[in-house]
Amino acid sequence: MIDARGFAGMFVEGGDMLDGTPTRTVWGYEVATSSTGRNVWPEALKQVVAAKVLDEGLKASALAREIKANETMVCRWVNDERDRRERQEGGSPEFVEVVISEPQADETADNAQSEGVEDHQPAFCLELWGIRVTLSASVSEADIAKVIRGIRAAR
Repeated sequence: MIDARGFAGMFVEGGDMLDGTPTRTVWGYEVATSSTGRNVWPEALKQVVAAKVLDEGLKASALAREIKANETMVCRWVNDERDRRERQEGGSPEFVEVVISEPQADETADNAQSEGVEDHQPAFCLELWGIRVTLSASVSEADIAKVIRGIRAAR
């Protein structure tokens, strides 16, 4: 079926649910309309739409127009599906262990040679996601935050 804007889709106006709630069919899924006029989107349809964006590279805006949904809501479905997949795969934990310790002797020596830092300068090690970084104790809080963002981006 091609709608008024020329989108070829599988959007079909439907009938009513058993309780009289108006419905329509989108890609084989029943989408009910609540008493306030809002669409009640089935979870399975949300996952299918999100998969089309994540796996097939389709644009969320085009899919939103095709199924007559709000684009921001479709983007939320995509983010929810991405988060669900990451949790399922064990990636992107909500919390990460941060280990701060004294540098080992060889790390202090390596830093002294490569950066001209004296051995007796206070330092600490920061370990995130298995990446260990030795920093001078005089590093500012803002610079530590930059290091953490860099480690997060590199993983």
